Amino acid sequence: MSETEDRPAIDERLSRAINSSNLVPTKMDDDGGRIGTLELLAAAGWTGRKLEFVLGRALIALESEWDTSEQPRVPREHDIVALASVMPLRVDVLDEEGEPVREPNGQVKAVETTPKQRRRMAQTQAEEWYEKERVRLIGRVRTLPMAQKALIAWGTNHNIRSPESKALSMLAWWLDHRCPTCLGTKLDPVPVGGRGSVRCCKACSGTGERPLPFDDKHCQDGRQLERAMIDAKHRAMQQIKRFTASAHRG
Repeated sequence: MSETEDRPAIDERLSRAINSSNLVPTKMDDDGGRIGTLELLAAAGWTGRKLEFVLGRALIALESEWDTSEQPRVPREHDIVALASVMPLRVDVLDEEGEPVREPNGQVKAVETTPKQRRRMAQTQAEEWYEKERVRLIGRVRTLPMAQKALIAWGTNHNIRSPESKALSMLAWWLDHRCPTCLGTKLDPVPVGGRGSVRCCKACSGTGERPLPFDDKHCQDGRQLERAMIDAKHRAMQQIKRFTASAHRG
């Protein structure tokens, strides 16, 4: 059997590449015989509109599965109240270096916490729990790896810096970008007079959304990836609708 016959066909290699978990770029041999998964996907035509369609289709599948999957349970007011009731009534006083401040007799100095402080401690704990649960459940979505690979491929072709380190954060934001403080209500979660606040949430400035990753004055990659994801999903939806319409006519 010849060397050419021993080598897998390009469609077989693409199938393996799409399902591979290794996207680390591979250096070519002197004879050009080796090519990594990421390079193969790019070289095989995952560029331009075709890449946009693959990304859009992956995002549609990801959203569809996420919508029918177990969602992180949003902490309710009674959860915050219950947590606040078990927050410590006294806390140690710490110095600027995080070390406990001691009284002249050597005992650690402690102060009593106010109801407002205990409420804030409970809110922080609830936010931390929600974030961990959110990451855990998103990580269980089976279509996540495919969308991650497609977004990495798009980022690589559009000169996004280190797209492999940004894709997962962007997809997690895409699936759930509610503000972790107000959880999308746009209102300050601290109750006033026993009722929910009517003041805008300070954490998100009343938008109800968490900040877009990798988007600040030093880096606009997050904004570029977001625009690409929106456009790719829109194009994929249009193409799917055209295909469905033509199939019905046929």
